[in-house]
Amino acid sequence: MPEEVLSAKKVSEAVQEGFKRLNNFRKMRAMFIKDYLHQYALEQWGMSGEKPINLVFLTIRSLIPNLVLKNPLNKTTTKIMAYKDYAEILGLGLNELQQRLRMKEILRAAAVEMCFSGLAVAKTSISAEGMLLPIEPDVDVDPGQIYTELISGDDFVFDPMCRALDKAVFLGHRVRVPRQKLLDCEGWEHSLVEQLPSLASRPKDRERAEDIQKGNTSAQQMQDLQDYVEIVELYFPEANAIAYIPDPDLLQLDDFLKIQDYYGPLGGGYSFGYLTPPIPDNPLPVAPVGVWRDIADMTNNLFKKLMDKANRQKDVLLYNPAMADEAEAILEARDGESIACVDPNQINLVSFGGAKDMQVEQMINSLNYWWNMLSGNTMQMGGLIGSTQSETATEFQGLQGNLSVGLNDMRDMMYDFAGSISSDQGWFMIYDPLIEMPLYKRTTGGEDIQVWLTPEQQQGEWQDYTFDIVKRSMQVMDPMLRAKNIMEFYTNVLPSVASAAVQMMQMGLEFNLPRALMQAAEELGIADSLSEVFNDPKFQERMQIYMMMGPKDGSKGMLNPAAVSQQGGFPGQRPVASPMQEQRQMAQGSAAIGQSAGRVV
Repeated sequence: MPEEVLSAKKVSEAVQEGFKRLNNFRKMRAMFIKDYLHQYALEQWGMSGEKPINLVFLTIRSLIPNLVLKNPLNKTTTKIMAYKDYAEILGLGLNELQQRLRMKEILRAAAVEMCFSGLAVAKTSISAEGMLLPIEPDVDVDPGQIYTELISGDDFVFDPMCRALDKAVFLGHRVRVPRQKLLDCEGWEHSLVEQLPSLASRPKDRERAEDIQKGNTSAQQMQDLQDYVEIVELYFPEANAIAYIPDPDLLQLDDFLKIQDYYGPLGGGYSFGYLTPPIPDNPLPVAPVGVWRDIADMTNNLFKKLMDKANRQKDVLLYNPAMADEAEAILEARDGESIACVDPNQINLVSFGGAKDMQVEQMINSLNYWWNMLSGNTMQMGGLIGSTQSETATEFQGLQGNLSVGLNDMRDMMYDFAGSISSDQGWFMIYDPLIEMPLYKRTTGGEDIQVWLTPEQQQGEWQDYTFDIVKRSMQVMDPMLRAKNIMEFYTNVLPSVASAAVQMMQMGLEFNLPRALMQAAEELGIADSLSEVFNDPKFQERMQIYMMMGPKDGSKGMLNPAAVSQQGGFPGQRPVASPMQEQRQMAQGSAAIGQSAGRVV
């Protein structure tokens, strides 16, 4: 793209205004992170118990495991039948790539970022000399390797008039890089690179998250080892170009450090994630921490007040001076000892202070309830027990249902964010002319075979494929629930579906029994454990033989339609418990264990 289309000076001014627009956003984010760190990670000294209850930390700790617990599994699909084999290999390649990139850690960090700032930004690109900049210097990325990094909320920027991120005039972020790397790469204006201010010259700012814990430390010693600079990488969708400028708050130049055509997926490789509904005509969503932080502050203040009262509690012995000897004897007496006293009414034990104000405690419980409600029922989500615990099974079931709605909505948004990252990674995998990735897939016989993802296998274009995340693939099922689902599968699902398959075949309808069983296993969340059980290359052959033999007469002991109808269904079936019955069974089971333990004691 010709440089005269854009003026470096005007672009720098627009970027500076973009950063100014996000000033309040960065201040809010830093304030929330300070709450998350708590006082002991921020101050060198201070009084203990200033904020005894860290509800911000407690809420995030309960939320994150419900969103991401392991690397996602990718499912790449296409509507073009001829491309289905290549789509399957792409999905396997994405799984392998994300294992190498430790995608779980990236997504968990993104979920925390969504809590603090409302928006998480991930950048996907490829490390290649002369193209886009490499990522942070402490991350080892081989040339040509696809990578995804999480962009800090302090570094992200968009045009100051932006109303929606997908319609922004430009998107960009600060990049920290050694000066020598820029001087060693071709295409950079080396004379301008020499003018860039060193990173150590940037003043510390407690409103930037990275400076919160630095205290009085100096970056000069590190700067002497490696001269770092900060520049801004900008993506212009309309021009399909990438431009690099200095940080406009430190230096503005009349020329670009570098400008080039963009090579990558639509959107500049940026993926955006959030956990709250969007705001009309504004690009930044609501930060969840901001919704319930005030409740957390009020709870801490009241709790500290209650503890201060408890600390001031003291018992004082008041007596008539004429009875000083008796009072001394009382103080020195052992438990159960008798003391002669002329008038016991002239010696009194008086208690001062103490946490006797029940209204304060009730207010704390009320705030705790509101915090739990505003944070999305975190106490139940994290398995915690408190004053908001439901008293009846019906109330508990209602809370559980409401919790699942909000939690599933956040999970869906998290899976959409992960799928967007996979889509960008898939773009580079499809068009990488040097890719050669060894993979393996499971055949219908249950054996693993070696496959390769190479450029020669490419079919179609990136737009021909859809990149999704397998549902529940980022969650870990409780072992007891998993065992229960497996037993229910073998006891109920397998015989019932097998009986249905026999009936379908007798009626002359084709029925894919292994696929039906795998669909049921996927819905129960146990597909990975049963993936080898139903793969049978001889199944279709046996079904063809069965069809050639024709239907048999109904006789005793056979699973024919008449027999099944007479029995009211498969004779070995068991009723599947409803969600309410599941909750009651769990409660009764826990009570039985407690009663048994009580009898033993």
